[in-house]
Amino acid sequence: MNEENNRKGPGVFYAVVGVATLVVAIIGATFAYFSAQASTGAEDIKGGTLDIKQSFSVEAVRVYKDETVASDNLVPSDAGANITNIKNAMTAKCVNKGYTGCHIYKITAKSGQTLNTASLNLTLTQTGATDVAAWKYVTFTGEGDAAALVEGKSGSFNVLDTAPVDLHGGASVTGGTDVVYYLMIYLENKDASQNEPGDNLATGSYVGKVTFQAAGGTVSATFAA
Repeated sequence: MNEENNRKGPGVFYAVVGVATLVVAIIGATFAYFSAQASTGAEDIKGGTLDIKQSFSVEAVRVYKDETVASDNLVPSDAGANITNIKNAMTAKCVNKGYTGCHIYKITAKSGQTLNTASLNLTLTQTGATDVAAWKYVTFTGEGDAAALVEGKSGSFNVLDTAPVDLHGGASVTGGTDVVYYLMIYLENKDASQNEPGDNLATGSYVGKVTFQAAGGTVSATFAA
């Protein structure tokens, strides 16, 4: 009897060790999996332990540019904050009577994860012109017939210099999906800007920045003309 138990003993022992090893392997694999998932999870981003640039991106690219126009310097135009003018500007590639009447930028932000709330802040500064209030900006979404004004997101540079405007308004962002806005910059058509050299608005320049903020992280893109 003892002999039979002795024969069975080592086999049972090895079986138990084998099961224990398998359990440890499963636990180890599970731990590794969840560790990898957590490294890119929402809680990690909220805690600020993940480089936000790996998950968020933002860019501002000049679009609707007519390459046949020699100068990019803006001249005063009648472009304004209404959808008809925006559609005309896109069709004419911002050229008004042979001159550059506006600049249009496509602003694209993206997150690798879904966010309940996010901000896309626009800041614009201007130098070298007499009448800062004559420098205007208009924001819209969509292209062609799908273009639509973003309500309350149009105005003058003199406001944006000190008070950034949130184009996205704190709305949610779907992971992996582009958030796209368009920004049109132009000079208001005034008699002074055309007839008085001292008030020539076309000699001014500007610098803009869009900042994508969410889950404790910030990324920015700049543009200038």
